[in-house]
Amino acid sequence: MKTVCDNVAAEELFLYAINSSTIYQCSIKPLIANYRKKISKNQYDEQKAVKGFENIAKIAAMHYEKEFLLKKYYTVFNAETRREAARFMLEYFEDEIWEG
Repeated sequence: MKTVCDNVAAEELFLYAINSSTIYQCSIKPLIANYRKKISKNQYDEQKAVKGFENIAKIAAMHYEKEFLLKKYYTVFNAETRREAARFMLEYFEDEIWEG
């Protein structure tokens, strides 16, 4: 059974992740630094870069669950929704990744 992306939930998760200073400082900023190193070594792969942001989307979903939800994060933010939020994050931080 394939999961269906909830675009509204994906956007909510994206906004939560980029506006959380804890998630930015502890997860996003180190990931961007890692991608900058990969670019300098010509090893950067955008398809693999989405995977890194998928991990951040999962972390953000867990934080969101603790703060707002009464049920498990994966019932609101299924895998496809988290993947879409990750794509939003990669697009949002693309300039920051390439400017380093």
